[in-house]
Amino acid sequence: EYEVALPIQNLFHQNGTRCIRLDLKEANFQILATNESVPQKWHSLPMNFDTYLKMPAIITTLHIQDSKYDASIKGNFNLDLGNASLIFLFEQSNTIQEFLQQHAEKIKIHNGYARQGNIIAKAFIPTAITIGNTPFQNPTIAITKALPKFTTEGCIGLKYFQNHAVIFDFDNKKFYIQPQQ
Repeated sequence: EYEVALPIQNLFHQNGTRCIRLDLKEANFQILATNESVPQKWHSLPMNFDTYLKMPAIITTLHIQDSKYDASIKGNFNLDLGNASLIFLFEQSNTIQEFLQQHAEKIKIHNGYARQGNIIAKAFIPTAITIGNTPFQNPTIAITKALPKFTTEGCIGLKYFQNHAVIFDFDNKKFYIQPQQ
């Protein structure tokens, strides 16, 4: 048994195209010959690689709702299939620092501990968020300073991809999201 980690942006179809369809709900992963199979009703967001290690990212708005506040963070967010969480915010980002300062009295931030007892992250749980045109109820939003080289506002992790299919069209720098049904 082997464990392999390979950035999906490095996978190619035999014809040379880089277009990946991922549907975790159906346990389906495909390297597509073209992006022509994208249904018209899917949401599309521009994708970029202006990030640490040239990881794929989308510029989008994270809209956060709670009984005490309604706030938004516009930023560049890595699409990180290696992160098991829904969303991590990077503490080193000026945008994130400003957001946390602006809402310090309203957001109740908790410490996250490792088994050894040391703090590994902070987190808060709003009533709802929307990111990349996709809503989530009662999500945990983690805040970390453990990834200081990252240049984005945060990363969108694996839980984002659990309930709907997505297509990474690396050649055309587009990220497609199936609307929730």
